[in-house]
Amino acid sequence: MDATIGESAPSVERAFESQPYPGFWGLVTLRSMAVAVVYAFIFSMVSIRIYMIVGLVGAFNMPSNILCFATLRGLVSLLRRCGIAAAPFTRQENVFLQTSVITCVNVAVASGFATYLVAMTSDLAKSLSENPDKEDIIEDVPMGRYGLLIFFTAMVGIMAMIPMVKVIILDYRLLFPTGSVVAHLINSFHTPQGAYVAKLQVRALLKAFLGSISWSVFQWFYTGGDSCGFQVFPMFGLELYQRRFYFDFSASWVGLGMIVPHVVNFGLLFGGCISGGIIYPYLESKRGQWYYTKNPSSLDGVNGYKVFMGLTMVVTEGIYNFITLMTVLLIDLYNKRQENDSGMSKYILKQPSLNYDDHKRLEIFLGNHIPAIGGVVGYIAFGIMCSVIYPWVFHQIKFYHVATLFITIFPVFFFSNTYVTGLTDWTVSPTYCKVVLFIIAAWIAKPGAVIAGLAACGLALISLNVSCQAMQDLKTGYMTLTSPKVVVAGHIYGVLIASIINPLIYLFFKAHAKKSAPLGTKNSVYPCPAQQCTVLLPYLVLGE
Repeated sequence: MDATIGESAPSVERAFESQPYPGFWGLVTLRSMAVAVVYAFIFSMVSIRIYMIVGLVGAFNMPSNILCFATLRGLVSLLRRCGIAAAPFTRQENVFLQTSVITCVNVAVASGFATYLVAMTSDLAKSLSENPDKEDIIEDVPMGRYGLLIFFTAMVGIMAMIPMVKVIILDYRLLFPTGSVVAHLINSFHTPQGAYVAKLQVRALLKAFLGSISWSVFQWFYTGGDSCGFQVFPMFGLELYQRRFYFDFSASWVGLGMIVPHVVNFGLLFGGCISGGIIYPYLESKRGQWYYTKNPSSLDGVNGYKVFMGLTMVVTEGIYNFITLMTVLLIDLYNKRQENDSGMSKYILKQPSLNYDDHKRLEIFLGNHIPAIGGVVGYIAFGIMCSVIYPWVFHQIKFYHVATLFITIFPVFFFSNTYVTGLTDWTVSPTYCKVVLFIIAAWIAKPGAVIAGLAACGLALISLNVSCQAMQDLKTGYMTLTSPKVVVAGHIYGVLIASIINPLIYLFFKAHAKKSAPLGTKNSVYPCPAQQCTVLLPYLVLGE
């Protein structure tokens, strides 16, 4: 359930009652667009560089939010001191700015610059196959075309999210922990001075910040490498440590556990105990009967059972939720034909105990919503464009491959991935990408299948990541009285920035890698370790 406060508790929105609500162009401003370009470039470059070196990259929601707020608030103050009139910096404009930056960074991570794009080169192909076919190698993807491909693929993810907004945020009332935390942070920043809620929130924020940073510094003194320290404390003994039963004493997980519902916390706990304590040891005992390889990361071995068992459970629940969603939408469409109101009274009547804050949020959210038909039409239009552009960039994949994905399995994946993200704050899009890669590689099953599978993987990763992040941002918008139209405008602007600057960043890193150790090789400055896992599946499917 959504975290709300009762009528007797201090209200967040009453503190903003005296502030006028600007129109669309009062929130989508040139100053916020300019600042968005600067921070989108900085955080995208940092994200891609970390991904190329480490193979993992963390979220930048919090630091980007703080920097964006401080920069634009400081800019407004500076202009006023110089005698230049400047409109107030509102929390709604803050949401637009934050959405633009994070969307660009999210696209940068999902665009394959450290994974499937690098995996298409001959360096990795020769390490996996003695004589790779030329159809399974692309040395240089044209970045101009690829930037266009990024834009249309990300737009598919944005359009796919629009028909689900009301059901996910209002009916299911999923928490979206990151989106909710960002909303509380923005509300705290913009609460008028002297407001009681701001004092409570800032005080709690400072206590949590000081406690978290103090604990991190304390852990640092006792860290002796990747497998030594409080991050990998063998609480249950060394035998269970080998099966990944240990404490990491992470303050982040404590915070996440405080935010998500208890049913999710206990579900993760019991799932980890059952899988790591019962299922995985049982599967390992079947080596020599069910499988023969000793490589724990190979899909021909125990990892194949782990991946596909988990994948089956996730996809099955996604299909169930998707069918439920379709049923709700059809019933809602039928009922709307029998009614003449705007739909707002229905939501309010369904929740008669809503407090002042939720009434205001519903008023803005429903009064400025984007019609579901707009998302459907946009999904079809951008899906057709992607079906044309992908074969233009990667000739190994055909238009009917892309069209089939958009028509059949992608709608299920979009909903189930967003639903899981709303519950746990984790996106399972990499898991769905494996399914898509497997399907396309097995469908083609001839030279060129590797490139086609990797291209389809990119199609899934970009669109799924953008879709679930877009819903996170809409949750932030809902809790800050930001119009959904403004939030979606931030998504589109962020995608536009990403399609221009991210290919340029990739070319920069590629040009600055040593010629003797090019991008993606083992001895390179940018080894891109994640790309090896990405390209493994199509080779296994083809038996190469």
